[in-house]
This record gives sequence, structure tokens and C-alpha cells, in this order.
Amino acid sequence: MKNTSKLVLLKFEDLQRKMKKIALNILAIHVFLFGISHFACGADDLEEQALSLFGETQKASVFYLDNGMEVILVENHASPMITAFTIVKAGSRNEDASTNGSAHFLEHLLFNGTKTRTQKELYDEMDYYGGYNNAHTGPDYTNFMILMPKEYIEQGMDIQADMLFNSTLPPEKFEKERGIVIEEIGKSADHPTHQVHNHFIRTLFSGTSYERPVLGTVSTISHLKRDDVLAYYHTWYVPNNMTLMVIGDFTTPEMIELVKRKYGLYPAGPLPEHKPVLLIQPKTMRVARTNGTGKFPADRQYLN
Repeated sequence: MKNTSKLVLLKFEDLQRKMKKIALNILAIHVFLFGISHFACGADDLEEQALSLFGETQKASVFYLDNGMEVILVENHASPMITAFTIVKAGSRNEDASTNGSAHFLEHLLFNGTKTRTQKELYDEMDYYGGYNNAHTGPDYTNFMILMPKEYIEQGMDIQADMLFNSTLPPEKFEKERGIVIEEIGKSADHPTHQVHNHFIRTLFSGTSYERPVLGTVSTISHLKRDDVLAYYHTWYVPNNMTLMVIGDFTTPEMIELVKRKYGLYPAGPLPEHKPVLLIQPKTMRVARTNGTGKFPADRQYLN
């Protein structure tokens, strides 16, 4: 575990590489909030626009809590809002074939109640404070984001930390969420671009954990057991496997203390080894075709 007591100030001009990484994460948050239309640019301009999001910000504060959680703080006083973006360093690549879809299923379940809050209380509290609470699952990471008026960031962080570390995955909610996820898989199958993406991933990453869909399949979700999802939760949802990014209208010294109070109470846990995925570079070009499997009319299918 990394010692956290020392705060490191990263100078913008001295640590460009680190800052670009942070900036691109900030860009992802802005796109998540406002949509890609706010960033009408080509790939070559993406990094430059990401860096411009810092505006007056000239440094980020990076430190570790005693439980191993990495924390990145970026002050930006352009508006009286604060976002807290917690990245769990586990996604669908950390599943096996039989439990494919566990990471995304778990993301759904974390909004269903904790040891101290019911599902209704989670939603009602966030609405009361004028906040926004959402999440997204990918192959490598699961991201949880809150956006709060700055005067209510403490309450928002309390809700987020409670969801991350104290969720109960209520058994009575499990079947409800199973149906919702299966419906989501069905909608994805009816979306031509999703079919193209999934087929591309299966072809490119064949034989690796990346070939499996993030949502899982109807078969894997139908057979998934609550114990499987609980095992994933207890394995990967530990603070030493997370990065917390806080961006917005705050002062760094006060935010450091708030983060310690809200996220520093939870103990680190043992982590399995993050095994690298070895990709075999093809020696020849391959053309792969597939048939559309959705319910849209055959004459309008994009794949044939």
C-alpha cells in the first residue's frame, strides 16, 4: 500500500504527461455530462481541447489515502459545481466466461440500497440536494460519477461512498435488475452500430477476455447468481483498487480533509493480480462478415 500522508503538487509545465492523462479524464467527464457535440473536433485536436478545459487551473493535487485510494484534485472555479468521479479498476475483463456481465450487473445493483439507505432514499437524497448520480461500465474500469452544487458536495460524497462500500445487493432487487439488463441486451441487439462494435471486438480480441460483451449475454445473465456478483463486489470494490477524481469549485486543503472523512474510513483489501492480456498481431488482413440478429427489417440491416 502506498503511504498517503504526503501531498504531491504536480506542476502543469513540469509534468505534462501526467496532466494530459488527467485532462483526458476530465474531457471524458465533460462529454459524459454535456455530450460530444460540445467538442466538435478531430482526433488530433482532442488532446489540445482536453488541456484547455483546465482554464485557470495550473496544478493538480495527487495523493493517496491510508487505505490506498488514489485521489486527484483539480480546482476549477468557473461555476459553483463539483464533480466526484470514482474509477474502479475492474470491468468486464475481470470476469470469466460463465459470469460474463457481472461488472455491469453489479453497477446496476449498487443503486438499489446500502446498509443505511434504501433505494428510494438514495434517489430521494440525491434529488433533494440537486445532484446527479450515474455510472458506466467498460472492459477495464467501472466509473461512478456525482455532480453536485458545491455546498452539497459533502452529502453527495457520503452517498457515493455508501454505495461503493456498503451496498447490500438486496436479493429482492436482483431479479428485477436481471430483467432490466436482459432488456438492455435486447435493445443493443436491435442497434446496428452496437452490432458492428460487438462483432469488431469479438474479431479483434478473439481468444481474450476482451472479446466478451460488457453487458454479458442473455444466457450468462439468465444464469448469473447473486453469489457470483457478490464475489466480484468483494474482490474488486476496495479503496486500493480505486481512483477518485474531484474537479470543481473548492479549495484543495478543505477538499483533502473532506475526502479523508468520506472515503478514508474503509479498509484496503487483498487484490488478485491484474494479469496482462496478450494480443496476437495477425499476419494477414482478415475480412469478417456477420448477419444482423436484431428485430429491425432485413432490408434496413447494416450487416449482411
